[in-house]
Amino acid sequence: EDLEGCLSHEVGRVFDLSKEVPLSLCIFKLDSVYYLSIVIHHIAFDGWSRDVFLGELSTIYKSLLVGESPVLPSMALQYRDFALWQRDYLSGDVLNTQLDYWKRELSGFESLNLPLDFKRPSVISYDGGNVSFIVPSSTSIGLRSLSKDLGVSLYSVMLSGYYVMLSAYSGQDDIVLGTSVANRHHVGLE
Repeated sequence: EDLEGCLSHEVGRVFDLSKEVPLSLCIFKLDSVYYLSIVIHHIAFDGWSRDVFLGELSTIYKSLLVGESPVLPSMALQYRDFALWQRDYLSGDVLNTQLDYWKRELSGFESLNLPLDFKRPSVISYDGGNVSFIVPSSTSIGLRSLSKDLGVSLYSVMLSGYYVMLSAYSGQDDIVLGTSVANRHHVGLE
């Protein structure tokens, strides 16, 4: 319970980006087992970065276990290269065209009106909970088959189901939902 409490505290960490780096590393010891907690603010890290980071961390750890110096592949491009390119690209006419497009496309939509399950507190808390479940293999196979038949990704099928659920709960037919897209087409920018 103490470990869970410490991990929950770390996961809920709020970074003051004006005063600290967007990274928190903690090592916890329970009995004779060590646990590593790595919390990285989204400003410095995203889903694409996770697999690269975990792969490199695994390589370093395995090397150190056998007393060798870790060897990581060199990176031809850094994220800062992408960020600079993106900042230069998304300026002037390109930026204005993109902003005008999205303002036009998103104008007139109303907020999602979901029913409340309880009165909301005056102070917002981001404390949440976890709901764990196992999708039966027959359902998983069916969903994958459906996505293949439709010629779309499993993500698109699942997102469509989410739209249907939101529509059922809100009574609204026109729902706008944003999803993150890495938009990195160069393998070196993973």
